[in-house]
Amino acid sequence: MTAANDMPVSSAAAAAAAAASSDPFGVRPAGEPARGIITHPDGEVSNIPPTMLADQFGMAGLVTYLRTVDNPSIVSLALGYDLTTLGLNLNLSERHLYTSFGGPWADNPIRPHELDVKLTNYKVNPENVSSPRSYCTVPDDYLTNAQIREKLPPVKLNKLSEDVLFYLFYNCPGEVYQLAAACEL
Repeated sequence: MTAANDMPVSSAAAAAAAAASSDPFGVRPAGEPARGIITHPDGEVSNIPPTMLADQFGMAGLVTYLRTVDNPSIVSLALGYDLTTLGLNLNLSERHLYTSFGGPWADNPIRPHELDVKLTNYKVNPENVSSPRSYCTVPDDYLTNAQIREKLPPVKLNKLSEDVLFYLFYNCPGEVYQLAAACEL
């Protein structure tokens, strides 16, 4: 037995109950159907607007576009990378990679003197005061570059525009990217 919208009655009742409980202001009459997409506890999705499936800017349009693209870089740009396949451990309670992650193509993580560290993280080692590492203890969670460097595709500088090459030249002093950008320019 199905309801008027071809949904099983038990699912229709569950959807109505979920919709009634999700109306924060209680202004929808009891008989009015819910608006928007409804996700049921069993994973079933209902009440999908027809334009989302048929429109070129909807989900089906996105899937169709991604299937016709020949360049895998565009697909990876749209879908992104799974960071766990790059070797990053994301199962930690505290992880702040943004302060020390030198980028996936950097040879080393950000050096301690380039790292913005709160004063509470400073630990002075009286035995070796001259070492920068004695002043700043960087957690192993921040040292991610060596784990994922080999898993990323190489950068093709000949495909980059001139403004990106100038950016690399002026913002990567003393690195291989500065020399490579200079050669490409």
